[in-house]
Amino acid sequence: MSNLCKNCNSETTDLFCPHCGQSTSTKKIDWAFCFTEFIFNNFTFHKGMLFTIKSLVLNPKKMVENYLEGKRIGYTGAVQFFLFILIFKGIISLIVGDVGSEKPVTITTNGNSSPIDMQSYIRPMIFIFVTISSLGNYLIYKNRKFSLAEHFVLNFYIIGMCIFLTQVFDLITFNKSQYLHVLIMALIIISYYIRIFYDRKIRIVDFIKGIWCMIVNLIFAIIVVLSGIIIYGYQHNLLQNLSFSQWW
Repeated sequence: MSNLCKNCNSETTDLFCPHCGQSTSTKKIDWAFCFTEFIFNNFTFHKGMLFTIKSLVLNPKKMVENYLEGKRIGYTGAVQFFLFILIFKGIISLIVGDVGSEKPVTITTNGNSSPIDMQSYIRPMIFIFVTISSLGNYLIYKNRKFSLAEHFVLNFYIIGMCIFLTQVFDLITFNKSQYLHVLIMALIIISYYIRIFYDRKIRIVDFIKGIWCMIVNLIFAIIVVLSGIIIYGYQHNLLQNLSFSQWW
């Protein structure tokens, strides 16, 4: 018995439309549909979020090669993966609190003090780092023949896994040290640089190159952040008689 695909109106006798790939068995959206879609699209080991995380933990190089070659149906998209990790981080922060959370920094100008909560800028700064560090990765690992756009996509996976594994580490060890938190993040990022961009066994020079790539990315990110601070300060007349009070 033939059916018409509700997505493209093509006639089909299969379970999935041969033209657009949509299932020919479409059900009304209810809470059961929402639950099954969320579970089976994200929390199954053969595809979705858990499969992507498992692949990035066990063999990130193979996962990256598959994704860039177009074998993407089993993996969660890079941006979707990154946003999911940020949601995961937010949930963990609600449960155990942010590691190394600081009191707001106070800016004093013309005798008036204005507190600024630096934690509210963490997520925008993460997105800035993901974007800017793509350029650093492209310059340092240009022999890998990845385009800048491909490095941009890969960075969502690398930084996403860095955030995920660091949160898991903090959750398991009850870590509250901001310095240890940053150190673990740096080591995870460097390890992914080495595991993704090299075919041979890890050498000391590869580790040094990973550290150099991190330094270059941080320099780029600092330049962008400082430029934003200067523009913000200029627009709000904060550059005259400006002083910062420490918050610890």
